Amino acid sequence: MIAEGSPSTFFNDLKDTFKREWSESMSRLQKACEVSDSTEVRKTVHYLAGSSANLGLKRLHGICCTIEQNIDENNFSAYSVCPEHLQEEYLISMKALEDYIDQL
Repeated sequence: MIAEGSPSTFFNDLKDTFKREWSESMSRLQKACEVSDSTEVRKTVHYLAGSSANLGLKRLHGICCTIEQNIDENNFSAYSVCPEHLQEEYLISMKALEDYIDQL
């Protein structure tokens, strides 16, 4: 669906879609981290990297890419803190995005 109206309406629609997808992805990520499933963690983090990049959330995108790279290099062991760390950055990123939308 293409949003009609102001740019803020369009960005709010994107933000709301991202929030829903984030919640679903974080559920998958949490489960994958609990069993140290690097394949599922990488797949989920790759999806989140693309989604965050599409919204211009550079720091969140960068963290996701770093996790991906560490998994690719067999150098990832932060399963216990990965979801929490991403969630913290997500909250910061969403606040910045909401502030931006409010200025439109």
